[in-house]
Amino acid sequence: MMHPDPDPTLYFERSARGYGNAWISVLALVLVAGACTAMAVQSVWGKPLGLWTVGWLAAWGVAALVCLVIAAASIWSLIANTTHGVQIDTQGGRVIWWLNKGARRLEKTVSIDLAKARVLRISRRSDYVMIDLLGTDGQVLSYLPPEALPPDLYGWGKRLCEQYPHINLLVI
Repeated sequence: MMHPDPDPTLYFERSARGYGNAWISVLALVLVAGACTAMAVQSVWGKPLGLWTVGWLAAWGVAALVCLVIAAASIWSLIANTTHGVQIDTQGGRVIWWLNKGARRLEKTVSIDLAKARVLRISRRSDYVMIDLLGTDGQVLSYLPPEALPPDLYGWGKRLCEQYPHINLLVI
């Protein structure tokens, strides 16, 4: 990697500790575990367990296990302080993006030659965003994960296309 450029559209990096999703999943685990514990204590030391109470506790227990798995991954990410990011290498004519930098086995780094790219496509849907670099033949050269890119995707895409005028920006 090159040294970070002062222009945030050329270099962007976000650590797990600065990304809200990890903290939200840990908070969800604490809330679900607290609710499960409160219901279990109330059921055991309160009234006799009814059939509906056992089913309700089982459902909360499954929810707690799901939260535990997700929160364990988030806690690992927070401890390792993995990073996601992107860099436009103007000297080499490449876009370099990475996920989980700092995690040896899960680290993924992709470098894309911008000379082969013709279209940067940003597709916004109600529940997700897809960013693709398309080549001269219209085939996808690379998918760019939104978590590796700056929050202002349109501004970042516009800046990339200004740096490389042969690339057109397509927002769908």
